[in-house]
Order: sequence, then structure tokens, then C-alpha cells
Amino acid sequence: DPSGGAGLAADIKVIASLGAFCAPVISVITVQDTRGVRAVRPVEPGLLRAQLEVVLEDLRPEWAKVGVLYSAENIELVVSLAHEHGLKLVVDPVLRAGAGQPLLAPGALEALRDRLLPAAFIITPNAREAAELSGLEVREPEDARRAAKALADLGPEAVVVKGGHLSGHEAVDVLYYEGRFYEFARPRLSADAHGSGCVFSSALAALLALGRPVPEAVREAGDLAWELSLIHI
Repeated sequence: DPSGGAGLAADIKVIASLGAFCAPVISVITVQDTRGVRAVRPVEPGLLRAQLEVVLEDLRPEWAKVGVLYSAENIELVVSLAHEHGLKLVVDPVLRAGAGQPLLAPGALEALRDRLLPAAFIITPNAREAAELSGLEVREPEDARRAAKALADLGPEAVVVKGGHLSGHEAVDVLYYEGRFYEFARPRLSADAHGSGCVFSSALAALLALGRPVPEAVREAGDLAWELSLIHI
């Protein structure tokens, strides 16, 4: 994000602020600002592979946050290398920008749902993404619980359905992990903050890499994303 509020710009800032080291690999170049995305160009698979391989062979990370990959080819590549190197993936399954512009190529939704989600340790969809990926209506926290369980059945060890788009006076993040639901409620903000989803998933990846238990990491990541959103709205 050339405006600095989302994507790798947000990832690097958040991960570094938590005391972890970020080795950024570019998968998509966007033309965007705080109001929306105007153009998207995915990095071709050979260049994406080359970036990933030098990081994996040199730094040997255990965790990776995955954001927009855009194409089915790039999704397959990330899944293959994650299996090969034993990476634990924190996947933010971004389907569209906040203003509604698509961030997934035609035909790539199936690869994301059927290949990337099963390869993830934890996924962090918002309510709209959870609905599209699960095929369920997601409007209330109870809907989010059903969707989280359905998405966990696809293979990830944990699912967080973020509560920013759910109804109610509070925004409730719903975590499903090891057969149990956890809920984290915060006062609802008056507007969506640009990049808040990137902040949440990047903070979550950093906290998990630093050894936080899953429920604690989800709570801390949500608190950080909420606090930073207050600054930006």
C-alpha cells in the first residue's frame, strides 16, 4: 500500500513494534490510498518463489503472515513452500479492499478456500469474508460461531471471525480453537479504519512467533488493532 496504511507497510511497522523481525515478501503491487484500490498487479510466480526461497533458506522463519496473493498460481506456490519448509501460516483471507474492489483474481477463490485455508495454522476473516468462504450468513456473533466452526472443518487449527461487520453495540471477535469458542468484545468504532485487518493479522503472527498462547495472542492483536484504529478515524 503506497499510502502506508495497509499491506506490507502496516505489517512491517506492527511486527517490528512488537519486537519481532519482519522479512517482507511482495506478492502484489497496488495503487491505493485510504479511500480504495485503483489498480492491482500480482508479482509473477517465478519472482515470488525467488523472494520466498532466499528468506526461507537464509532466515529459516517458523511463522508467516499471508495477506493478498491474488492469483491461484501464487496461492499454490505459497502452499507448496509452506509444506516444504514447515511454515506455520497466519492467513488473512482478503477477498476485497475495504471499499469493495476485488483483490482476488477470477478463479482464485477456490484455490484460497481449498488449498490455502487447509494449510493455515490460523485464519482471520472478517464477517463478510467468513460468509463468502463458508457459504453461511454471518451477521450476529452466533452466526460467527457457526462460520468459524465450518471454516475450521476445512483444516486450519484455529479461526478468528473478526467482529467489525457484525451487528450489535460492541464489536465481538470470535475465536474457535481446540474445540472451544472464545469471544473478545470491544466498543464499536464509528467507521472502518484503513488497514486494521492487516494490523490484526500481522500482530497475531508476531505474538504467536514470540510464544503467546493462541487465545492471548488473539486478544492482544485485537486490542492493538482497535487502539490504532482510534488514531486513524
